[in-house]
Amino acid sequence: FPWARVQLNVLVGGRSQVGVPVKLLRNGEVVAEMKGGAKPAAITPGKYEADVMLKGTTIRVKGLLFPEGATQTVPVRVQF
Repeated sequence: FPWARVQLNVLVGGRSQVGVPVKLLRNGEVVAEMKGGAKPAAITPGKYEADVMLKGTTIRVKGLLFPEGATQTVPVRVQF
């Protein structure tokens, strides 16, 4: 099956936040849970949204794209 290997780089105010919990959503359903800065993980390529848990608040980030066959660090830019 098609795959992408991604590492999430959670950015808050331009600074990386390692270890921040992230839930990846596709079509409104959680399909994976990862942490910012964790080693790359295999996932189906395509468009995703992310729920990022920061300081007791969940922030939705839209428009994440994971290209097929690539190992990439994907920026997840969180805005309060």
